[in-house]
Amino acid sequence: MASVPHAAGCLAFRLADGFARNALFANQIILFQSLGGFGANGAQRAAKFLSATCSVAPFVLGAWQQRVGAPLPRMVLIGCFLEVLVTILIALAASQHLLLHGQSLVCCTMLTYALGYGAVTSAMPVLTRKAAPEGACRTGLMQAFVGCLSFGAMAGIGAAAWAESYRRDHWALLSGALALLLGACCLPPRGMPLAWARCVLRFTLGLKPEKLLLWEMQEKEERLLDPEPTDARALPQLVLPLLLLVPFYAAGVQWTTSWYVLTLYLDRRVGGFLVPACLLQGFERLVSLAALGALLRTTSVLKLGPASRLAFGSLLAAAAMFAAALAEAARRDWWPRLPGEPDVSSLSVLWLLPQFALIATGEAFVYPACAEFLSTPVAYGFSCFLQAAAVALLGLLLGHLKDWIPESSPNNGHYDLFFISIGIACVISAGALLAVSKWKH
Repeated sequence: MASVPHAAGCLAFRLADGFARNALFANQIILFQSLGGFGANGAQRAAKFLSATCSVAPFVLGAWQQRVGAPLPRMVLIGCFLEVLVTILIALAASQHLLLHGQSLVCCTMLTYALGYGAVTSAMPVLTRKAAPEGACRTGLMQAFVGCLSFGAMAGIGAAAWAESYRRDHWALLSGALALLLGACCLPPRGMPLAWARCVLRFTLGLKPEKLLLWEMQEKEERLLDPEPTDARALPQLVLPLLLLVPFYAAGVQWTTSWYVLTLYLDRRVGGFLVPACLLQGFERLVSLAALGALLRTTSVLKLGPASRLAFGSLLAAAAMFAAALAEAARRDWWPRLPGEPDVSSLSVLWLLPQFALIATGEAFVYPACAEFLSTPVAYGFSCFLQAAAVALLGLLLGHLKDWIPESSPNNGHYDLFFISIGIACVISAGALLAVSKWKH
C-alpha cells in the first residue's frame, strides 16, 4: 500500500515546489534589474539563460543519477535544500539584510538554484510515474502532477503580486522557502499519511474507493524506490519529436519574460485597481489548471498519441504568438498614450489575456504528454536539455536583435516581428509532429 502515500506525497511536494518556484520567478525581471543592474534587454537575456540553465541541469543530473544509481528521493531532498537556500539568500538581499549585488554574484546564486532545480525536476516525474500502476491511473496521476504544479504556481504568483503591491518582495520568497520545507515532509520513502493520501487522490484523480483499493493491492514499495534502468535504444527515438518541440519551448518562455516587460507599458488600471505586472502569469496558470482538468475528463483527448498532443500544443503556441504580435502592434502604434505617461499605451492590459490563455492551453497538451512518455531521468533530462538549447538560443539571439527588443522602452523596438517569427516556427513544427504521428501509426 506504500504507493498511495507516495503518489499523494509527490503531488503535495509538486504543489509546494510550484508555489516556491513561481514566488521567485514571477518578478525575476525586476530582481535582475534591481540586484544585477541589467537593462530591459539584458534582464530578459539573463532570465532566458537562467531558464536554459535550469533546463539543462535535469539532463546532467539525471544522467549522473542513472550512472551511480542514486535513490530518487535523495535526489529530490538535495535539490530541495539548494532551492530553499538560494530562495532565502535572495529574500534577504531583497530586504536589504544581505549584500547580494552585481551581475556575477547574482548569476552565481542563480546557478546554484539551477542545480537544485535540476535535481528536483529530473527525479520528480519519474518518482511520481512509478507510484501508479499502468493505465488510466498513471495517466491521471501525471495529469494531476502537472495540475498541482499549475495550482502551486498560481498561488506563488499571487503571493508575489501581493508582496510587490506592498514593496515587500522578500515576503513571497520566504513563504516559498517555508512551503518547500513543508512539501519535503511528504516525500517518499515515508510519504503522506495513508488516510490523507486517499483523500488527496480521490479529490485530484476522482477515483472511486474500489479503484483506489485495487491500486493499493497492486503496487509494491520496492518498485517505487529502486532505480529504473535506462534503455539506451529508446533515447534516439525521442530525438525527433523533442527537437520539433524547440519552437514551442521558445514560445513558452515568453510569458515570464517579454510579455512581463510589455505589461509594464500597458494601462494596468482595472476597476480602480492597479494590476501587478506578474498577476497575468497567475491567470496563465489558472487557465492551464482548468485546461488540465478539462483534458483529464475528456477521454478522447487522452487516447491521442503523444505526438498528436504535442502537435496540438504547438499549434496553440503559434496562435498565442500571433495574438501577442497583434496586441503589441495595437499597443505600440494604434492606441494613444496615457495622459502624463508618454511611454505607456492606453490599451488595457486585459487585451493580453488571450495570448496567456492560448499558451496555457498549449502547455496542458504538451507537458503531460512529455511526462508520460519520458520514463527515465535521462530521457526527461534530455527533454530539458533541448528546452535549454531553445531558450539559450533565444538568449543569444536577443543580443543581436536589439532593433526588435531594445534595452530601453519597447516603443523603440518591434516585439511583434519577434513573436511572428516564433509563431511561424511553431506552425512548421506542429505540421512535422502530425506527420510523425501518422507515420508511426
